[in-house]
Amino acid sequence: MRAVVFEDDLCERFAPLTLTRHVSQLVWGTRTIWQSLQRLTKEELVPSGRNYLADVTRERLHVEYNPEVEEEVLLVNGRVRPDVQFERVLRSEPKSAVLFKDRLVMARVTKQQFATVVGETGLVTPRAVARLAKELGTSEGHEATLFENIWEIVQSNG
Repeated sequence: MRAVVFEDDLCERFAPLTLTRHVSQLVWGTRTIWQSLQRLTKEELVPSGRNYLADVTRERLHVEYNPEVEEEVLLVNGRVRPDVQFERVLRSEPKSAVLFKDRLVMARVTKQQFATVVGETGLVTPRAVARLAKELGTSEGHEATLFENIWEIVQSNG
């Protein structure tokens, strides 16, 4: 199974750093969020996001960008805090959508669900998350979180 690391409409909060890079390319600690996700998951990671970042992201990561999905995939938010709490949720393989403040952290989705969640702009919107959560249900009692602003990344870097 592939893991699609997506951007949502809040990636703009990380400007100017995200004007020329996928939100998962932000540095947290000694590595990027992307690199941390590579260490946590055994799935092949593929980025999905703003269309204008396709060339630069393919060049940096040497992977496909905004992939065609033919099977079930694991959607992971590029703003995820890739810490122990997220790893715990990831290992539990939840069957429902994992949300943080009504924003999608991760979910296992079919080809059809993927097509409806990831919009033409490449961004996942709150409306799409609400539809997906209604369809899949939501996981409660987890501690997985998302970075909401640049200063949260800076502050948690110590």
